[in-house]
Amino acid sequence: MSIERDGDQCMLVCESCGAETDTSDDFHSLVSSARADGWKVVKPDGTWQHFCECCEPVSERESALQRTKRMFGKR
Repeated sequence: MSIERDGDQCMLVCESCGAETDTSDDFHSLVSSARADGWKVVKPDGTWQHFCECCEPVSERESALQRTKRMFGKR
């Protein structure tokens, strides 16, 4: 799960690296703020996923090895 909740507070957790957003008591404001900070919020297979500004969802055409090479500039 990429949403952590503690009582009224919640935060997004990156599916790829585990980075976390600041906490908020309003989920919609949290998502809007995260998107403004460069987070990607996607629903590829009917399940919401959240990725920080440094990570990207792995596309169907890109393997994990290809993604790692791209992230480190090794094409």
